[in-house]
Amino acid sequence: MNNPKRTVQLTGADLEQYLEKRSPEKQELSRNKYIKETLEEGLAIIPIPERMKGGIRRFVYEGVPPGGFLMAVMEGNLVDAWLFADTENRLILHHYAHLVYQYIPISAMGNREK
Repeated sequence: MNNPKRTVQLTGADLEQYLEKRSPEKQELSRNKYIKETLEEGLAIIPIPERMKGGIRRFVYEGVPPGGFLMAVMEGNLVDAWLFADTENRLILHHYAHLVYQYIPISAMGNREK
């Protein structure tokens, strides 16, 4: 009899508690895998222009600062994001807010002081 694998998505305190029980190397691998899977899910679902996805990925995965618009988005500063946005991105700024709020863990968010 086959037992299908069950997948449980841990978030917040449950994720942190799970990671604390693992070695530091496994903790980092698990955290990185979780961040990647979560972001990629959001980028697949939310209609963000393809030309913007590379900057988001480089910032979240590698810490490479994006341009003014994406940096403002990643910092949660929607006023500055609107000021820096081109016409296309102004019209869909709410999609970026949804992506940041729902699919990017706070540990991967931006901060100019980092």
